Amino acid sequence: MNITLTKGGGIEYYIDRGYVPFPLYKKQYGYHQCGPGVTMEYAYQDWTLAQMAKALNKYDDHQMLIKRAANYKNIYDSTSGWMRGRTLDGNWIEPFNPLVYEGDYKDPLGSGFVEATAAAATWFVPHDLAGLAYLMGGKDNAARRLNQSFLIAEQHGFVAHNYRGDNFVSSHRRRAFINYGNQPSMQTGYIFNYFGQPWLTQKWVRDVIEEVYSDNDPQHGYSGDEDQGLMGALSVLMKMGLFEMKGGADIDPTYDLSSPVFDQIIIHLDKDYYPGGRFTINTQNNSSKNKYIQSVKLNGASMNQSWFHHNDLVKGGVLEYVLGEEPNYDWATADELLPSSMSD
Repeated sequence: MNITLTKGGGIEYYIDRGYVPFPLYKKQYGYHQCGPGVTMEYAYQDWTLAQMAKALNKYDDHQMLIKRAANYKNIYDSTSGWMRGRTLDGNWIEPFNPLVYEGDYKDPLGSGFVEATAAAATWFVPHDLAGLAYLMGGKDNAARRLNQSFLIAEQHGFVAHNYRGDNFVSSHRRRAFINYGNQPSMQTGYIFNYFGQPWLTQKWVRDVIEEVYSDNDPQHGYSGDEDQGLMGALSVLMKMGLFEMKGGADIDPTYDLSSPVFDQIIIHLDKDYYPGGRFTINTQNNSSKNKYIQSVKLNGASMNQSWFHHNDLVKGGVLEYVLGEEPNYDWATADELLPSSMSD
């Protein structure tokens, strides 16, 4: 009997060293050889598994998985300020350019990130944005850096290498800080909520909606990616002003808020699963200019936070927004009311 040995995604290195080296082999054996990109995905997956272990009262498993969920820190290069691949001997990969896409180096393995540049992939720590901010010198500094990335991305329509992208970015192989044409950047607009600057979430999510997820047509679909189902679902969620940073994997899931583009949204809840009947979102003073949240009420009670629990939605009720043209810098900024992360 012939036995073919396959080469996987380096999980043994991840468990032993806390990161997947890059490159793993002299040649590429299919996908899942992108060490830094895979390390970040494994860390998030460990966090999701930790939530299941906790729900099952598997304390030892929970503690082991939570510890491993911090492995993304092992590929953060404090000198450059970006996530960066590490070689088999533990050194940082050279040369390093945070704007090199996965397949841009002369080495066919590329830069080691999955469908992203290092600059874009750095923000994929959905389970521990507080921990990521700490690595960057605090939430204010992290928010400043992310805002700079959005300001640059705005110049090429928040996407790259497609019919709506900037020719310079496209010709240079998707060298983008933020790319809403592919999965690794999907959550970036909502990160500002976690850094205590929710007005930037409101601004950039609305701007991305206008530039990327409006005026689409059947000939082109959504920009950049083949996963039109994902793009369509993301478009709907952002236009509703709802998002779920942690992929719904938290034991008590929450929704992250931005400003809806509709005056009223009615979510009809399946009575076989949810008791609430329907959940209604009403928006006052809604317009393309009035993108900033002035106040929010949930079932008549004022809410000074940029998130609410999934359980509140499925019970049914009313979420009410008042919007305005200028940011309300006092809304949802208190440290104790920020959406939580693993390191909090």
